[in-house]
Amino acid sequence: MPNYFDLGIITEMGQKQFGNEPGMLTTENDWGGNVNIQIRNNMKEVKAFVRPSMAAEIYNSLKQNGYCCMSFSECEGTGKYTDPTENFPTLKFPFLHSPMVKMEIVCRNEDADKVVEIIRRSGSTGRSGDGIIYICNVEEVFKVRNLEKGVNAL
Repeated sequence: MPNYFDLGIITEMGQKQFGNEPGMLTTENDWGGNVNIQIRNNMKEVKAFVRPSMAAEIYNSLKQNGYCCMSFSECEGTGKYTDPTENFPTLKFPFLHSPMVKMEIVCRNEDADKVVEIIRRSGSTGRSGDGIIYICNVEEVFKVRNLEKGVNAL
């Protein structure tokens, strides 16, 4: 019998739920009873490192598509595909680098591909050094003010 905790999911025996809750699956076990498997990570964090000149365009595109809540931070980076016309050393980091903006947005699993496509479409100049996007699983989200949690806290 597999150890479900190693897979990052929780199991409960004997409850009769049939998958009508988000993230809930039901299957039968070897003894004829039901095993409810709750998939805990129903949210994704999309992180994108993009050109500073494209950050406003990306924000406006996301906002127009109903994504209101995100964070932006200035950062500097290096990589294989930087734009040689925009690389310059600074006193803070005296080696070849590119100024970037890191943007972070947490969304439902089903929205992650759309968010990535909006960022890619509105952040692309077609030149080397446009940036990189990656997606991480989010285990849980809590609002600081009232400890509302889960997708409803987004």
